[in-house]
Amino acid sequence: MKTMAVQNSNIIYSALLISIVLHGVFLCVSFGGSTADMQKHTLNVTMHTQTVLPHIENIGDATRLKNNPSQSVKRQGGTMASQYMVSDEDSQTITMRYTDMIRQRIQEALVYPTAARKDGIEGKTYIKFTIDKYGNVLMVMLVRSSGSGLLDDAALKAIHSASPFPAIPEAIGKERMTFVQGLTFTLK
Repeated sequence: MKTMAVQNSNIIYSALLISIVLHGVFLCVSFGGSTADMQKHTLNVTMHTQTVLPHIENIGDATRLKNNPSQSVKRQGGTMASQYMVSDEDSQTITMRYTDMIRQRIQEALVYPTAARKDGIEGKTYIKFTIDKYGNVLMVMLVRSSGSGLLDDAALKAIHSASPFPAIPEAIGKERMTFVQGLTFTLK
């Protein structure tokens, strides 16, 4: 009876040892590519927003967001002469620059998943998110899947990694803003 128990434990140990060796061999073979092969794949991410915005190199002078009567602001009629209202054109420019800053932050935080890159997975996903006036993310949701959970998760993670975003400029006059951001994952 005792020899039977010893034989069973020897069989279990042998099976465990064989399993460990086979798993080790499998992992070495499956991850055994050279670093030169891995460097051939470059990340090309194209981001699309709901509105078409030009690429703006200069984010602009932050003093334009303050009440400055000498620069394209109009005095508002009424009892409070010290209040100013930003013109529609300046408000649109500020909104475009702010949206571009948000887009750039997401692009910097976006990481192409290694497993997706290795398997040659490409796709485009759309993410909808809302931020409050302080730049905190209030809501993030997947609007349209890329067809790959890896890419969808990477896009959602990029929004969270990029936050908190810069505060919404007072000149925009909104307590919160909602964006729909398209993220394209392609390999070259």
